[in-house]
Amino acid sequence: MDAVCVFVNYNGQWDGTSSSYVGDEMKGILVPDNSTYVGLVELVRSVIGIRGPDKNIVMRYSVEPGLPLVRIQCDADVKFYIQLKKKDVHVVSKFPVTIDVLDESAAEAMPPEVGASNHIDVQRSRDGGQSDEAMQHVNDSNTIIPPPLQFPSPTVVNHVYPDAAFGICVQHLVANLKTRYKDFKGPLKTYFDGASRSYLLSEFHRHLESIRGLNPDMHRYLVETDPTKWSRAYFNGRRYAIMTTNIAESFNNMDRKARLMPVGFLVEWLRALLQRWFVERREEALKITSKLAPKAEKLI
Repeated sequence: MDAVCVFVNYNGQWDGTSSSYVGDEMKGILVPDNSTYVGLVELVRSVIGIRGPDKNIVMRYSVEPGLPLVRIQCDADVKFYIQLKKKDVHVVSKFPVTIDVLDESAAEAMPPEVGASNHIDVQRSRDGGQSDEAMQHVNDSNTIIPPPLQFPSPTVVNHVYPDAAFGICVQHLVANLKTRYKDFKGPLKTYFDGASRSYLLSEFHRHLESIRGLNPDMHRYLVETDPTKWSRAYFNGRRYAIMTTNIAESFNNMDRKARLMPVGFLVEWLRALLQRWFVERREEALKITSKLAPKAEKLI
């Protein structure tokens, strides 16, 4: 029967600053390829000498510093961990399992963590579509948070991000207009495109007045949505399309090892990656003293 060598750290605690486990003791175990979660728990309990039904053990490991811990809590997690160990079979000390011994009540109170069995539950609105106004916002570090299917109210987000700026996605606004107004085509759509893309306030208001002449109700709806959130003429300098670039190719060239992660862990890895990119670009942007982009500044 094949098995993988695993080091078990226990009688210690996680160091949040270094993302490492500082343990007083370590033991090595052989984990068979066909191990189950229950079997692994019993093996670890016997090796480190845990007795009594009121004591629970929590098994976790770290894939990379700075990323959340992966918790082993079912058969699927055990199988994934064994396969992960086999990828680096020549590095026996890699991905050691850490053991926390908790009372039963404390174990139940632990917050959920990333695991191979985790799944993503996407919640849609009652009609199966998106909310009436899909929004996106930029927090105080200029990080864009894309609009989910059901976005929290501006009041809630402003409480968490006091310096957040809101913007309504024009594509979603167009979808709403098509649903509300059957005559949203031809001249009406042309005037709306002009209003949303105009650089000058005079041009914006000219297009908006043209819309009023053809469909007063649509004009009232656009005014109520607050044009400062979707028109280019009211652009405040914190806009998604200007601050970011096409990152599709960057994702295609990302670390191939990341593709072996559980879905939940992969999502967290991507979040950390994007956050790092935004921070790096923000630091570069803070060095700019002109209102123009560096390339535009060089041209003039």
